[in-house]
Parts: sequence; C-alpha cells; structure tokens
Amino acid sequence: MRIIAVAFLLVGFVSSYSFASFRAGEISTALFDADTGLVADSTGAPEEKGRDDEGISDFVLEPGIPEPGIIKESLGTGHSADTGNEAEGISLSGVRNHVTNYQIVKYKEKYTDRIVENKFYLFEGGSGFLLKKVVPDANIERDIETAMSVFNIRGKNGTVIYKDRQTGEWKRIVPDEGLFDTVLFFQTDETFSVVGPAVFYMQYGDGSLKDLGEWGKLSFKETESGYEVVLHISGSRASELHLWMCSVQEPDHEWDDEAAKMWERLDFDGKNRVCFDGAYYSTPESYVPYEAGMYYRCPAVHPALVLLGADSRIADIMSIGLLDEAVNHQNKQGYWPTPAESEWLSKEYGINSNFYDTRFNNDVTMRLFEAYKKFGYLHYLDAALRQTEWLMRHAASNHIKAEKGILVEDYGVAAGDRKVRQTHSSLNHQLQEIKVLLTAYECTADLRYYEFAQDLLDGIRSTETKWYNGNRGLAYGIKPDGTPGFNDYPYLTYNDLYDVQEILGRIGEGRDPVLDRLMAHKLRYMLENGITGYKANDENEMPAILKAVLDDFNKGNRQSG
Repeated sequence: MRIIAVAFLLVGFVSSYSFASFRAGEISTALFDADTGLVADSTGAPEEKGRDDEGISDFVLEPGIPEPGIIKESLGTGHSADTGNEAEGISLSGVRNHVTNYQIVKYKEKYTDRIVENKFYLFEGGSGFLLKKVVPDANIERDIETAMSVFNIRGKNGTVIYKDRQTGEWKRIVPDEGLFDTVLFFQTDETFSVVGPAVFYMQYGDGSLKDLGEWGKLSFKETESGYEVVLHISGSRASELHLWMCSVQEPDHEWDDEAAKMWERLDFDGKNRVCFDGAYYSTPESYVPYEAGMYYRCPAVHPALVLLGADSRIADIMSIGLLDEAVNHQNKQGYWPTPAESEWLSKEYGINSNFYDTRFNNDVTMRLFEAYKKFGYLHYLDAALRQTEWLMRHAASNHIKAEKGILVEDYGVAAGDRKVRQTHSSLNHQLQEIKVLLTAYECTADLRYYEFAQDLLDGIRSTETKWYNGNRGLAYGIKPDGTPGFNDYPYLTYNDLYDVQEILGRIGEGRDPVLDRLMAHKLRYMLENGITGYKANDENEMPAILKAVLDDFNKGNRQSG
C-alpha cells in the first residue's frame, strides 16, 4: 500500500551535536532508514545533564529524505547519565556506558487503510527499542488485511531462535523457514534482536486491553544490508495491533542458557505484555473490566525487576523503555493509579477504580531507584521521590496506630476523595514502603525519609506478636481493629524482610532483631512445607537465629530418615 503522509515527532536531547542542527537527510540516515527499521548509527554525547522539556526548533526539508518526506514538528529532550552529581551516600560508578545517552523518536505513517504510530528509543552506538501500534483508519469500513514491512535488521548469516509454544522446546532455525507468532530472537553477524509478537487488542478504557486472539504472523526477507521483517495481518478494524523490537550491536554472548531462563521468566507472549504505552499484566478475574484475555497496565512494571537484574545490554535498554513509559503515566499527585476496579476492594472498603496500591507503587519506585543507581538518569530519581512524597502524605492520613509507630493502610484514593472505610495494613506492603523510604534516604541523605522509615519499623516492632500465625507462618495483615488476619504469601514477605535487613546493613544500622525473629518464624514454615524460591544467605554469613532454624530442620530430617 502506498504511504500518503508521514508526521514525525522527535524527542531528543540538547547536545554538542544537537538534533536541532541535523539536516533532514542526516536524520533519515542517522536515526532510521526508509522502512523505519533500527540502524547502527547515532550521535555524540550531550553537554547538559538531566531532563529538559524546553525547546522547539524549525525544520526545513532537504534532499535525502525518502518519499514522501518526514515533517519534524518539535524538539524536546532525551536523557543522559548524571555521573557528576552524586548524592551523598550513593555511588554511580557502575553506570552502564552502553546505555548512557538516548533519545526518543516519535513519528506516524499514514497508509490508505491504516495509521502506524512509532516510538523509538535510540541509544548511542545504534542500539534501540522500537514500539509500534497499527490502527485502522476510521474512515475505512473494511478490516485490515495486508503484508507490510515493519522492521529492518542489520547483518548477515541470520538465525532465528524461539520457544515452541506447543512443545516448550527452544528451536534455532534459518530465517526463511515459515511464519512466526511468538517472541523471536534474531542473531546476525552484526546485531542481536528480540522481536515481540504482533497482537490485536481491543481498548477497554485507558490502561486495559483485551487480546482478541488474532495474532499477526512475521516472516523474514533477506536484503542487501540484512533482513526485512514482514508483518502479515488480517484483523478487525475495531482493534489495534501492537508489536515491538529491541536490537543491539555486537551480539556476542547475548544468547546462552541464562538468557533463555531470563526470557522464560519475562513471558512476553503470556502473562506479561509489552504494548505501545508500556508494560501490561494479565488482569485478575476479580478486576473490572474483566474478560478472558484481558491485560491491564499494572503500576508495578513487573518485567523491569527481571530486566534490571540481568547483565545484558538488551535487558538494560528494554528496562529503560518500559520505565520511561511508566514515568509518563505517573499522575500529578505522584503515584500510579490502578486503571481498574477491584471487586474485593469495592465491596470491603468502598474503593473504586484508579486507586492507590501501596505495594505496586512502591514496587515500581524501587525499580526506578535501581535504574537510577544503575544508569544515572535523574528523571528516574525524580519520579521515585515524587512517589515517596505521596507515600508519606498517604501514610500520615491513612494508618492504623500502633503502640509505637504506625501501620500504613494498603490502599488509598486520590487527594480530595475519601474511602468509605479504613483498610488493613499488610506486612509485605509495609516492608516495601520501608525499603522505598530507606532507599530514598540512601540516595538523597534527606533525614525525613529515614525518620519516616523508623516510624514504620516501629509499627512492626510494637506489633511483633500479632504477626506470628502459629504453624501457618506469618499473618498477612492487621485489620483496622488491630486484629491479625488473612494468609500470607508463600515467600514474598520473607524476601521483603531479607531486603530490609540488607538495606539497614548498607546504611550502617545493622540487623533488626525483631525482623530477624519474624524471618526465623517464616523460614521454619517454608522449610517444613517445602517452599522454595526465597532469598537465602550464604550459610557462612547466615545470622545465628536463621542458622539455628536451618540446623534444627536438617537435624529433624536426618533423624526421621
């Protein structure tokens, strides 16, 4: 189909070799080719640090742009690592050089029956993360049915790696062997790329999508410079199609057994989805709206936990793209509302959609702090601190008073709204809030965060005996009337206790004895019930109270054997 118009929006950064000074032809060469595929060239390093949302630049079309041309509308900013303005108490010496500077390019392609929106995270050195959304033209009454070029991959001697969804086996084949509808890993002698599945979704308001079960098929066509990724689609005009690709240069060591395990955990064609506006997660049946195949934009950004923990260029780049999308959805109050209604929360507490979930919000806040430490981007620190400030405002007005300290209510509503009833406070939420407050202190040396964390720690210390749940491990939460209730997760809370103790050690506090006793009780429960997956100390470094539990359990096993 013939392209009849293209609109282009560049969000770049101010640099010594600024995009404002690029000629049109240079943009088309340096950023993307005629088919808007990823390319290997980039730009120089920026002079200014942090985030700058200023700047509009005129743009004059010059020879060198493929027909029908690219119209640049505005110049914004990208991001560079802040390695020269470290807060007291934190070192950014580990900033990853291969993702130091990047720009965000947004542009649209209009065809005779559809519009393709593009969002391109472009990194120095030519690596990038490109998100696409194909939307039928509202004036066209027929369904979409076409084949279209969507990505270009540089390099020769291509190999496709994918996991067979029927057998669960990993397969490696040459690119010309058929059509694919799963996550693909494409290796050439120049690049390593991950190509996400092309999925038709239907919108259910902001932040909820339904997978219609109609997936596009991808094939590969060899070209002079590499491979063209061709999308074959046949879908409803009432839907929109999302797909993506992340590509890095110098692919050595990008694929091995550890990489395979990481991508299996990410499960991007299962419970986790990468969509045009960020990370989505399978919608619980108790949420409204809900239908089979629905996904919602979960504030936690679960994939970032796995990606940030990997030693991988492609994981770093994807984590940055997904976290940037999350920052875009942070509201003016400083938190990320859950874009759905929980039937349980509505029934129990009168809380409707767009509520404040302290666990999910502090999950993503911890990931933003981790990304700031790893990459040095100030906009991650800013977003994390905005949510930390909101957390303190929420906690000050929404808590269960303990003998000393407070237990923060798990859920809240927007400023000015009011819950019908006070909510419970769960141990895992409280611990995650403590992690955020202590990490905010670690990153800024602001004593307000440390002192507030102590109030929350005191809340746990002064209610210690209420958390023990006999042979069921720990209680999940404490109700507004002060009584414990609900069953705890298998190991999540133990991991939270482990993390808080680790942070306390980092800031020079030493281990907390109350948290150690809670850990010991939970560890005994996990050992006796065969629960695995929890974080474990090296036996030589294990606190005495935990080692005693482990030794006692092992002794009992030997005697019974």
